[in-house]
Amino acid sequence: MTVASEVNRSGPYIGNGVTTIFAYGFLILNEAHVKVIRTEAGIDTVLEFGSDYTVTGVGETGGGSITMIAAPIAGQNITIARNVPFTQETDLENQGPFYAQTVEVALDFVAMRDQQLSERLDRAVVLQASSSPADITAFVLAVQNAAANGQVAIDARDAALAAAAALGNQAHQYDTRAQAAGAVIPAGINVINTYGLVTAGDGGGAQYVRGVAGDPGAFQDASGAYWKLAKTINPRIVTANYTISANDNGSVVKAGTGATGLFTIALPSAASLFEGFTVTIKNGETNRGKVLSGFPSDFGTGSGILWPLQAGTVGIVDGAWTVLADPGLWTPGTFVFFNVDHGLGSNVNNDGLGVGVGAFATYQFAVDTALRNVYSPKRNITIAGPAAGEVFTEDVVITSTWGATSGIYLKGTPANPLNTAWQTTGQALVVHDNAFVLIDGFRLDGIGSGRTGRRLESLAY
Repeated sequence: MTVASEVNRSGPYIGNGVTTIFAYGFLILNEAHVKVIRTEAGIDTVLEFGSDYTVTGVGETGGGSITMIAAPIAGQNITIARNVPFTQETDLENQGPFYAQTVEVALDFVAMRDQQLSERLDRAVVLQASSSPADITAFVLAVQNAAANGQVAIDARDAALAAAAALGNQAHQYDTRAQAAGAVIPAGINVINTYGLVTAGDGGGAQYVRGVAGDPGAFQDASGAYWKLAKTINPRIVTANYTISANDNGSVVKAGTGATGLFTIALPSAASLFEGFTVTIKNGETNRGKVLSGFPSDFGTGSGILWPLQAGTVGIVDGAWTVLADPGLWTPGTFVFFNVDHGLGSNVNNDGLGVGVGAFATYQFAVDTALRNVYSPKRNITIAGPAAGEVFTEDVVITSTWGATSGIYLKGTPANPLNTAWQTTGQALVVHDNAFVLIDGFRLDGIGSGRTGRRLESLAY
């Protein structure tokens, strides 16, 4: 007979209170060469042959079965292992008959013992093959330190696991917290480790100690015991003034009022946005002579084109700025409007100025009102243009230099006056504070009343 299989244990089998017969899949030559282990709550108990179980299948290469006297109940597991004695009982007489079967049986026992030892070594905590004697010494010291540093409640196996993990073996008890939650953890174990092989909803790698219901982050194992994180971060923060607080309200001061508890948003200065801003009107274009949007009833339809001024200027008075909520982006097609005021007290030539100083009562603007709120440059942009229908003979560049005392000037030509009254009086349209500029991304298209555009939640700057 030969030992053709390396199998030398079967199970574990889960008890159900009914099943009593359990198979083993390895060769034995004596019914006493089987060890039956019952595991309950993590504790192993070796059962007695005859009083706890019987054996069949002795001498069968495929194994046999054991029959339990009492069926193992739920929560009990049965493991069957080969257990060959470490003795040599074959006695060959000197110059006596030499039987091959006798020698073969002796060799079978040797192979069985080798398998038995190999199986035990496979379940041992070992150092890697490349380790040196110094590594072994460090391992032993780590085990001793683990017991000396407050881990006396952990049994020897778990102290060895912790030491091996420190040496790089990573011998944690469970792959995931979910696996630990499904296990019956022995009552004598007070600390467990997880590898950190994270699955959806799992807690990941950590160390846990025994806890109670209600502990933050705690979970229950299969026996009902609670396990909580060994170390947690205090759910408070260090504030800007180095005090400990549940939030940072005490360290954040609201600008202007001194009130605490709110963040302050700092807007960039308008100068930083518009200094050096340029607009180019290209050589050969004619429609760029129409740079002012005006009053549709007097000066055109559609987009409300107004011919350039002959006398006077359109100026922007220095003063306060207005920044609307949701500033948006500077993109082609962006429209931002002036609030327009004037210095006349009467309606001149039905120019739509209305009556009374300071108001355009009937002022309307037929342009795109899908506005984007942006900062408005309020200083020092100049432009000169040709007469109506004439082409520009050179590129005209509009540049914001920022810092002069004047506003934006758009100078017209004598061939294209605003109207007689404006030409003779030289009256300038004055664009007052809280004004916005109508920008097409690259060129100054005109001015218009902010009353016809979107003007929400303006903030003084």
